[in-house]
Amino acid sequence: MSKADTQSAAAQEHLTPAAMPALLAAKQASAYGHHARVFDLAFSPSDSRLIASASDDDTAKIWQQTKEGGDFMQVSSFHGHTDSVLRVSWAPDGRLLASGSADTTVRLWSFDTPEASDEIPRYGAEEASCLEGHPEEVYGCEFVHGDGGSLQLATGSSENVYLWDVATATRLTEAGPPTDMRDNAGGTLLPPYPTFSSL
Repeated sequence: MSKADTQSAAAQEHLTPAAMPALLAAKQASAYGHHARVFDLAFSPSDSRLIASASDDDTAKIWQQTKEGGDFMQVSSFHGHTDSVLRVSWAPDGRLLASGSADTTVRLWSFDTPEASDEIPRYGAEEASCLEGHPEEVYGCEFVHGDGGSLQLATGSSENVYLWDVATATRLTEAGPPTDMRDNAGGTLLPPYPTFSSL
């Protein structure tokens, strides 16, 4: 398998089954609007025609495919970060987007889905909350379901992983870097384990 084939296979592992037809049909499609490098892309879990992007121009954007196999048009742009946007992630219902940035924050964006139309709609974008307290750039963010079905967000920054409650924008748990643990009796070095702290 060639290097290109290996990279393509790895990329497909991160796509939902619903997004695959849109991707395969749009191999030659284009999208114009960012003014710097694009670091991340994510298809909407609720609409395979929608794709979110993260860019070095400090913005996250949403694009909609004009028609099957056609180009993507920008339908929403999220401004608020003060440094490069490195990651984007959709909530399971496709109505909320998280963007992780080099400015050490994660911002949550909500947007209104317009009525069905033959024309490309504009999606109203609004910042829902800003999650602060990361030590460095945020290189990972992923929505998960917590106890009782509550929506939570896992984020990664430096050597730490954080878990946030989306509804209240509060940090629930933090997992720090591994620490050496020694047996009190014989001083035997035990395997390192991550340190968890509930806030």
